[in-house]
Amino acid sequence: MEEDTKPSKGHVCPASPAYCVGDTVIFKYEANVRARVEGCEVRGGRAWLRVRAELYFEVPASQVVGVEPEG
Repeated sequence: MEEDTKPSKGHVCPASPAYCVGDTVIFKYEANVRARVEGCEVRGGRAWLRVRAELYFEVPASQVVGVEPEG
């Protein structure tokens, strides 16, 4: 039977190591990314964090392939 996949009701993830909602974590994705923990759940015996990150890039205009106007 599959484990409960509901998000943690408290502020601490039910698996070790524990990360609290509101903590900032740093993880590898192309480079190091900082993200805020918003929740956690256990799936398949592993802890999965739900995080939010704001990404900012400097992009040369020559690399833009399309545009969607605001609004």
